[in-house]
Amino acid sequence: MSLADSLYQIADQLRSIASNGLRFAENGYDRERYEQVLKESARIVAALEGASPEAVLAQYTGGLPHLSPIVCVEAVVVRDLVTSDLGASDPAILLIQRRDDRCWAIPGGVAEVGETTAQAAERELWEEAGVRGRASRLLGVFDSRLWHSRSRLQLCVAMFLVETQDVPGLHAGNGEERSRWQRCWTWASLPRTACPSCRRATICACRWCSR
Repeated sequence: MSLADSLYQIADQLRSIASNGLRFAENGYDRERYEQVLKESARIVAALEGASPEAVLAQYTGGLPHLSPIVCVEAVVVRDLVTSDLGASDPAILLIQRRDDRCWAIPGGVAEVGETTAQAAERELWEEAGVRGRASRLLGVFDSRLWHSRSRLQLCVAMFLVETQDVPGLHAGNGEERSRWQRCWTWASLPRTACPSCRRATICACRWCSR
């Protein structure tokens, strides 16, 4: 990899960190620092392309994320749970309760610059459910426009089956999130507050478990 390519990647990662930070910044101090990171990223790109930092920064803040769909990931963890004294078991899927709207959902989020979608799914599972796992299979790629997801931007969601032996628990950094095992063989078995991702995962989990 050339020096220029390395600098482009560094600049893009800085842009991603700053943009996400500005989106969730809770005070003026944090916002000021993330704005400075964004400016430094623009300076790197400007030096590489012989452009002005102001022009590059204008591209950053002029709706760059809207130029293409945002890549998101979801981590599907399925486990057989004993449901009767006779030892019968049903497949269950791991859900987390989101902090913003309290809906039950599949662990997932936005892929970060510099990681594969499989790595992003593994990271989101750890961050939201406190579970370490390995993404073993791509179950599907979904367009938020066709699944009526509530998002201001178009999302392309890569859903992975993740294998793990860990027991879900509260992650130290996300103390308000809870996790639960939920029977997933039918849509009717999902919680009333389940989001569209649960229905996608139910379809994928049912197909996978039936093989």
